[in-house]
Amino acid sequence: MMSFIRTTMIGGVIFLIPFAVVILVIGKVVPIMRKIVEPLAAFIPFESVVGLKIPVLLTTVLLLITCFLAGLLARTRSASRLAGALESSLLGRIPGYDLLQSISADVAGQTEAAQRQVVLVQLDDGWQLGLRMEQIGGDRWVAVFIPDSPTPQTGAVLIVEAGRVRPANISVTELFACYRKRGLGIRRLLEDRK
Repeated sequence: MMSFIRTTMIGGVIFLIPFAVVILVIGKVVPIMRKIVEPLAAFIPFESVVGLKIPVLLTTVLLLITCFLAGLLARTRSASRLAGALESSLLGRIPGYDLLQSISADVAGQTEAAQRQVVLVQLDDGWQLGLRMEQIGGDRWVAVFIPDSPTPQTGAVLIVEAGRVRPANISVTELFACYRKRGLGIRRLLEDRK
């Protein structure tokens, strides 16, 4: 019972941390943006649109435009190099940073794992869902990542004969959601994709 409570609490903290970071960042950025848009709002002849006051509306639009431009910038090669250098030299040394980065990348579907094929792996007398990572020794062996439940970001890497691996026709997002629910819904996933 104590193990269940402890793992559930840790899972809850891990789930809430990215939201807390986003709220913290927005809480710091919005007041700065409001100072920028308030002089502009004075030039607009009406006070609100669809119930939103003009400064709030302008702040929201400016925040969305800033996020879009930051996303465009993040796609450039030089920004990727700069982010990689920051992560290896500074951010990677902050406790928990790697975990937060992994979770947010999983949510956004930007991890290498999100690009992998979900497979069924025959182990002993049963089958296990996992991710095909790479071929080894030509086509004879396959490296497969088997996620843990209920935290599918962790797990084990197995090297199995290629004949024991079959495509599952399931997305990584569906696989991880199923593992978070300790296997609930797996029957529907597999039956829908026979």
